Amino acid sequence: MVSLLSKRSRTKLYDGRWTGQCDRDYVLYIFGARLNRPWKVRPLFRAVLYAYKMRTWLLRNPQHGMIHAERGIVHGCPVVISYWRSFDELEAFSRDSNLLHVPAWKWYMSTVHKTGDFGFWHEMYQVHAAESSGIYAHMPRVGVARIGQHAAITRGTQTAAERMRLRQEGMTYGEVLDNAASENGRGDRASGDPVTTTSDGDA
Repeated sequence: MVSLLSKRSRTKLYDGRWTGQCDRDYVLYIFGARLNRPWKVRPLFRAVLYAYKMRTWLLRNPQHGMIHAERGIVHGCPVVISYWRSFDELEAFSRDSNLLHVPAWKWYMSTVHKTGDFGFWHEMYQVHAAESSGIYAHMPRVGVARIGQHAAITRGTQTAAERMRLRQEGMTYGEVLDNAASENGRGDRASGDPVTTTSDGDA
């Protein structure tokens, strides 16, 4: 897996319904903040700058384990959803005093944490390859579709239950698609279009 796709791949819209699957375990890490006192916005700007620098640096240095990251807004404040190869790599990055996370953490605990001007939250999930499924309609490749394989929905992969059942029977994602194609008789999508897949490096 690679952490960066071409600009065209990041922005291209895929018409119809698509699914994304990852054939290996991964860690999902979500980090967000909340501004508790809107008139004290300066510390939040600094925290966002720290987060931006970490995200950019990790994407440019995939040897530290982060595969991909998405950005969004929750509670009116930034949130980062990141995908990691393993918990061990995530923990190693967070505890390495020579990298970016430790200085950011020390700054927060020594200043903002004492005032409560803004809060933060994070959640982590260890995801097994056969226990996740995504669906994307008229979207660019995002989330699991960015870190794994991206394929048009077929008659055999219409529902999450169908996709999960095949994965839990021990099939790889490629085998799930082959199975759906054989059940269709000619490998057509539900809409009648040919089955199409994209992988990490496709533009």
